[in-house]
Amino acid sequence: MISGVYYPIFPINSGNISFHHKDSICTNLFPPSIMIEFDEHNNLNAGMYYIEIQEGTIVLFPSHLDHKVQENKSNEKRYSIAFNFFVRGKFGKEEYILEIK
Repeated sequence: MISGVYYPIFPINSGNISFHHKDSICTNLFPPSIMIEFDEHNNLNAGMYYIEIQEGTIVLFPSHLDHKVQENKSNEKRYSIAFNFFVRGKFGKEEYILEIK
């Protein structure tokens, strides 16, 4: 349900993490069959969003979100610890109960 990554060692210029809409064509949030032009791009309508990482950063995000890490352009190693959280139990009310075991 939730994924995350922790950066205990992160040298300068070792690459940031980016998130993107899987149907985007880089600058457009919508699939090519739905062409909507925007006058200006921002975090709400961009096809890709970068988070600038610093040493000690923890990033949490929905597990279904497509993401990647930029190239490490430093001469040092970048370290990260990635993880996923899953839930168990019953969710919902009465006739709309979902149970994850």
